[in-house]
Amino acid sequence: MSPYDLNENFLCDFRAELVPLRQTVKDLWQCQADWRFTKRLISTYPLAYIRTIFPTVGRSEGVMVGVREKFNNLLGKNFPTVSEARPTLSFNETGSTQDAKKGRISNWPPGRMLRRLASMRSGFQGKHAFSGPKQLALLRMMNHAKNRGRLVVVVLPVSPAYAKEFLTPAVEREFEIALAEVQRRASRAHWIRLDQLDELNSNENFWTWCILTFMGRKLQRKLSWIS
Repeated sequence: MSPYDLNENFLCDFRAELVPLRQTVKDLWQCQADWRFTKRLISTYPLAYIRTIFPTVGRSEGVMVGVREKFNNLLGKNFPTVSEARPTLSFNETGSTQDAKKGRISNWPPGRMLRRLASMRSGFQGKHAFSGPKQLALLRMMNHAKNRGRLVVVVLPVSPAYAKEFLTPAVEREFEIALAEVQRRASRAHWIRLDQLDELNSNENFWTWCILTFMGRKLQRKLSWIS
């Protein structure tokens, strides 16, 4: 996990399909979420039903990115145009997408960097929060896992570009407080803090804001073993 993953304001596009409405209501009540966040989260459920008939509802950016990629392919420009608006799930990656993960954000031109920053900021409304349904879900996962053997929690780094733009001292403080609460409630877990290692603190190691390149992942595995 990372500040990117645990940000409550960054909603997965598939959340309503994965989490029962009853569980969401229970979590919102338990964490005493404000009305604005509650309304935003609950509204994803009727949207999920509408998408069974109109799959592109609420996904205008994804549609535009897909059209752009198809157009580029027709012109012989064989490179993917990946959206950074919100977290997504990819089960069947194409060869071109896998190749792209060998690239790095340090090679992005300034215009692309600015577009991605604006899209990212829009995706989580420019705010970070770490005490909410995601934290409760993490605790449920850890409580379930600890009864099945050794529990290891890995805190992953984010790219320096992401950290510079979004992780203010106040946000970092809030993230550490949230982690401390999880550690307190899951004391038997073994924690690996890869986010504190200087070896990974370079845009050269990242394909996107929070996804390591092929070489970055090799370094991550090596450092995880050492830790």
